[in-house]
Amino acid sequence: TMTTMMSTTMMMVMMMAVAAAAAPVPSVWNLATVQQEPAAVGNFSWTTHWFEQPLDHFNMNSSSVVFRQRFLVNKDSWRGGDDPIFFYTGNEGDIVLFAQNTGFMWEIAPEFNAMVVFAEHRYYGETMPFGADTYKEVRNLAWLTSEQALADYSALIPAIKKQFGASDDAPVIAFGGSYGGMLSAWFRFKYPHVASGAIAASAPIWQFEGLIDPAGFNEVVTRDFANTPDGDDCVKGVRATWDILRNLVKTPAGQTAIQERLNLCTKLTTVEQVESQLFMFINSALTYMAMVDYPYPTSFLGAMPASPVTQACTYFKGVDPTNDNAVLDALFKSVTVYYNWTGEYEGTCFKMGDDGPSTLGDLGGWNYQACTEMVMPVGQYPKTDFFWSAPWNLTDALDACRKQYGLEPRPHWIPTHYGGKSDLASYTNVVFSQGNLDPWSQGGPQKTISSTLVAVMIEGGAHHLDLRSSNPADPPGVIAARNVHKQHIRKWIAAKNNIDNMFDENGKHDHHHRHVWHIIVAVVATAVVVAGATFFLTKRKFGGGGSAVDNYSNLSSSA
Repeated sequence: TMTTMMSTTMMMVMMMAVAAAAAPVPSVWNLATVQQEPAAVGNFSWTTHWFEQPLDHFNMNSSSVVFRQRFLVNKDSWRGGDDPIFFYTGNEGDIVLFAQNTGFMWEIAPEFNAMVVFAEHRYYGETMPFGADTYKEVRNLAWLTSEQALADYSALIPAIKKQFGASDDAPVIAFGGSYGGMLSAWFRFKYPHVASGAIAASAPIWQFEGLIDPAGFNEVVTRDFANTPDGDDCVKGVRATWDILRNLVKTPAGQTAIQERLNLCTKLTTVEQVESQLFMFINSALTYMAMVDYPYPTSFLGAMPASPVTQACTYFKGVDPTNDNAVLDALFKSVTVYYNWTGEYEGTCFKMGDDGPSTLGDLGGWNYQACTEMVMPVGQYPKTDFFWSAPWNLTDALDACRKQYGLEPRPHWIPTHYGGKSDLASYTNVVFSQGNLDPWSQGGPQKTISSTLVAVMIEGGAHHLDLRSSNPADPPGVIAARNVHKQHIRKWIAAKNNIDNMFDENGKHDHHHRHVWHIIVAVVATAVVVAGATFFLTKRKFGGGGSAVDNYSNLSSSA
């Protein structure tokens, strides 16, 4: 998930980076069974494997420097041969987290007799190109890019097919959510010969400079809170928070009130500290709750109750926005829904700066990406949202990145490399799904572009809810979206195997029909070759245009 993509947050995080040279790592396929803890529906299990990847796929002079990429495999439903491979394009976190929270892939694998693969993104989880030294110097982060990650996946898939005895023609369907959804779509765009189709959930592929309104993200966050039963009081209370805190911090008594009522470890003494630390702490809680406003309890980005936004707003019910203490008390209870819903940290104070989801681990890698190529405009505009004023300013964002990493950001690279809105029609076989509760939804396609580029809007859906395991509390929209996904997956698999009737009456792969089809294709191909050869020889016999060398010369020069 792109839980760290808020522009105001990503500029504030401490710089991490890498050590210098690394010795080549020997090629390894290490099999180790890992059993997951019980998930929402059933248990998921996999074997863990490692594959040797070049550090730089695009520079032949550095191809000898390699690292080990981790990936997870489950073959319980896979029968081998031409059966499909469901491939999750890992994003900014430990791949086990995404395997645990992408139940949709696991649930439909038996229906398609699919192998399930989760590939870890370079520089995340345990896939560290320079081991324990990976984040010690900025210079070795140079290969942390979406392009290199996609090249990793493209190199990995043929190796997986060979290792496990899959056919070269076995269809591969890419899946991903958030940044992972962007990668799955881009994977299909850039490597259509590898991926037959992609399910891109909550993928804001247009959240880039010149393509999107920077106000959209926080408009959705605010709308989520406003649409709860206590939404009016909630929005008024949050809006009042910023000036209350700015005013209180100007006096010693106010500074004490802030620290005690919000249970902060550190006493803030200046407006600048309040804005740069406390405001960000509050913003993260509100934003993450909106993103994962799932209709049942989850622990994906930390333990939260069902519908956390609704829960957070209940504390503002009846609160007078001009009563400083009442607002702060309600605010404390609201942010606690995100930071300490289970009471695990009861009796301890809040340490500002620890506002990112602990489940994603260290966020240094994503902050680097967000400063180099994933420069995603998000601003705050009090006329349309309930935050303090912080309009998107590209110049300031780029200056902060230069100061932090000493590198020149590329804010226009993603649209240049993968295409903008007008370029999307040139691609095929992607389903984009967006939930109307998800702040990132405004950064992705919301309307179907063609029969092969489909957009699905999910009423009541938060951040890639459709990729999670099915749950009795799922809204009808997410159930419908999953059915759309399956419908297109069937089409893509059928198209890959050049036959419409590839599934039997139960929706399973029909190997007999496919075998017959392969025979037919072979016969037709042979006939075409024979006919072409006969035509060529006849043309030569009756003087069809000079010597064979002359004809070849003409063909080459006219190309």
